[in-house]
Amino acid sequence: ARPSQCSCYVGPVNRLHYFDCYTKELSSVPAAIPVNTQILQLQNNRIQSLPVGVFDNLVNLQKLYLYTNQLSALPVRMFDKLTQLTTLNLSENKLTALPEGVFDRLVNLQKLWFNQNQLLTLPAGVFDRLGNLQRVDLSNNQLKSVPRGATGGGYIAYTIFLFNNPWDCARSRGLHLSRWL
Repeated sequence: ARPSQCSCYVGPVNRLHYFDCYTKELSSVPAAIPVNTQILQLQNNRIQSLPVGVFDNLVNLQKLYLYTNQLSALPVRMFDKLTQLTTLNLSENKLTALPEGVFDRLVNLQKLWFNQNQLLTLPAGVFDRLGNLQRVDLSNNQLKSVPRGATGGGYIAYTIFLFNNPWDCARSRGLHLSRWL
């Protein structure tokens, strides 16, 4: 990927630093992303994998858009250095699973999109450490149930979208979903 295909700018209203690689036919994440980037737009590309540590220098990153790529897996601890991240959009990829603890350090995360992937299951406690979470979209996946502990012991303090999954209602009773499905 050539960083010259991408553009850097400061948002006119929010004054945030953008690195925009939207629809550049990139097959990998550019190597020279400025360290002051706060919003990283990598959506609508052909990125198939994320190397371990590719985002580690982007400690000021607040929003990461990786939707509509070809990601099939996420490395363990992929997002550990992104403690300022509030928005993560990984929708419309080919993800089938999430590594355990993948979001544990994202204490400021508010919005998380995983819709239109191929997720089969979620790790137990996957959202437990996300105290600021407001919205999770897991719609249009292959989830049959949500494991015990994936939602903080059954109490959900955020909006979670789960429609268009092949639910096994008998296995989802702990979430009290059966009355809505």
